[in-house]
Amino acid sequence: MFTIFPLQELLSLKDEGFEKLQQTVNASQQVLPNTAARGKDEIRNDMQKLQKAWDDLFADLNAAKVTFPRNSNGPQSDELC
Repeated sequence: MFTIFPLQELLSLKDEGFEKLQQTVNASQQVLPNTAARGKDEIRNDMQKLQKAWDDLFADLNAAKVTFPRNSNGPQSDELC
């Protein structure tokens, strides 16, 4: 089951999520010295994809914030649908 979070709540989790992303990237860097060349390329590519997905997610959330500004007429005004 999916939960729809208010846009502001998702945006407020950006720093926490970014910290987890950085921890993942750092962990991937730690395993690289003991990884075969093919595996290193895969890890690097996966980390680049993950970072791009993160950047795209928050670019989309910020765009949604502009598109769906907070409206005092109802509680669903800043929720993603």
